[in-house]
Amino acid sequence: MIPKSYSILNFKIIELVFKAKQVLEPELSFTLTDSKTSQEIYRSPISLVSQLINLPPVQIEPDILRSPSLSFYLKTAKGVELLGSASFDLSKKFPMKKSFNIKKTIGVKIEINKGEAQLPEFAQERPDINTADVAVLAEELRKGLTKYDFKSPDDLEEAIETTRRSITVNQKIKKHLVKFEEEKLADLEWLLSSRNKVRSNSLLIINPIEIATQKKIDVIEGLMDDLKVMPSCAEKFLTSILCYSYYKSYNFDPELYIHRKVEVINPNIEFSNFIEFLKQKGEDDVPEDFRKHFENQEWEKLISETEKILKDYRPVNVKEMSRLIKKSAKNSGELENKDIILLIGATGSGKSTTTHFLCGSNMEVVKEEDGITGIKATFIHNPALKSTVISSGNHSETRYITHIPINLADAGETIFLCDTPGLMDTSGPEVDMANTISIVEYVKKCRSVRPLILLSSKNEGDRFEGVQKLAQTLGRIITDFNKYSISFTYAFTKYKKSDASNIHGKVNRIISSQENNNTAFFHILKDIRDKTRDGALTINPIKDDHQELLRKIMERDPILDPKNAFERFITEESRGKLEHQVDLSKGEIDKALNSLNYEMIRYKLDELQYIGALFSEFEPK
Repeated sequence: MIPKSYSILNFKIIELVFKAKQVLEPELSFTLTDSKTSQEIYRSPISLVSQLINLPPVQIEPDILRSPSLSFYLKTAKGVELLGSASFDLSKKFPMKKSFNIKKTIGVKIEINKGEAQLPEFAQERPDINTADVAVLAEELRKGLTKYDFKSPDDLEEAIETTRRSITVNQKIKKHLVKFEEEKLADLEWLLSSRNKVRSNSLLIINPIEIATQKKIDVIEGLMDDLKVMPSCAEKFLTSILCYSYYKSYNFDPELYIHRKVEVINPNIEFSNFIEFLKQKGEDDVPEDFRKHFENQEWEKLISETEKILKDYRPVNVKEMSRLIKKSAKNSGELENKDIILLIGATGSGKSTTTHFLCGSNMEVVKEEDGITGIKATFIHNPALKSTVISSGNHSETRYITHIPINLADAGETIFLCDTPGLMDTSGPEVDMANTISIVEYVKKCRSVRPLILLSSKNEGDRFEGVQKLAQTLGRIITDFNKYSISFTYAFTKYKKSDASNIHGKVNRIISSQENNNTAFFHILKDIRDKTRDGALTINPIKDDHQELLRKIMERDPILDPKNAFERFITEESRGKLEHQVDLSKGEIDKALNSLNYEMIRYKLDELQYIGALFSEFEPK
């Protein structure tokens, strides 16, 4: 019979008494060792002794000990100096408590309790690999990757070998767990067979853990690239804090990344530039929340507070904007003389979901950990979609333009679907400006463009206020809407059937209530009205046929001169923030001239030169 639980010891520090002023000790660590063999069982790095009280209980399996005795050590970096220690005789009655002193200045009380840990349950019946539908196998594979917290389906081989070694070891010291390990091995081997069959059928499993991990690495590497070129200043200090906080909050294990080494720069502890910046704002000291989160190592909160301070110092992250534009430019090279469908819509309108749907991914309604219900792609047919993430919230997952090739079933040809960040994006002015610039750079290389405008019930408003905001952007990016609107397809997402049937009448009433005007909003409303006379085109990713939607989009005459149809622009809000950034950079140059800080002068001049070259052609319409 397979055991459902196993014995553990819960090790917890329950009390700290400071008999003198606390001193910051660099790179402390506390360890637990087997008293007989001195083998290290557990280690945790900390930077303040006070953090010991916040550490979660350490769980230890007594079977791994060669003697009924456990030792606790608190040491400085690399074990150079022993600050305190205690030993426990595990043959005595539980719970047991013991106190000791750290350098006669701090009293520590430790408690050990016995307990049980539950083993995960395995599926009693697994689908037969040879007869099961590949979609069923793909879904079971996705669940298995999540259960074992694997970063990639390619982790299965190593996990199988590790489990086999564990079975061999447990035959001697953990016989009661052997049955469990054998069942785990069978589960992993079944998942490996499923993976191989799924791949042989050209299906790819979407592993959110793998995608999220790569995004986290990209964030850290971007910040590290920024730090390499920054002179010593408040921005560099805050960026180093941000980089370090992201690294700590992600709990990275550098050994997991063979191909991309993750290195992190420790925060620069020279506060002087940061303090000077705060004084210029009229503040005398470091913000209390910032200091508190930094001292308590509350990484997520420190990230939020640091980003808030950085926005005052740097309204526009020019380096991030440059990164996004370069990524889009790199992707656009493949579209030379190609036909594309250009997805356009506000953040939250369902662009990434529609991208998966049009590419034939299997969609499913799922409930997230936070209780929010949304639509997710459970597995995909198109490898180019692997990193296209669907968000159930109203924030943008897409930060730069990407494209995916789609084979048209009827025509036997390939068209490219371009997924863009939301116009008027919620991610900040960097994404907003990079998006509007990159769209033009993308489409001007293409042979033809068919815009697909997504309008969501979630951001429509009673009088199509959401469409009004979108129209302002489209009116700026399209040179002549009346000329090119014949190519536009409007698709409505997240609509109930009853609401979708009223779209034409609602648009007609709004038009009738307005005076005849020449605004972009008015022209788009009339275009929507004309194209919904026979019913609005709605998208239900669960039930609809994606090829049918593609046929309707392709029925539209395309824009055949995209170089002339699209032009660059920036929103008034982003323009205002960019102008403020320029003023701040000029002020930094003036200060640097007074102090002969040539490194800062060169850094800020390079930034201004980039902004000037990028936006020199922009003039308000």
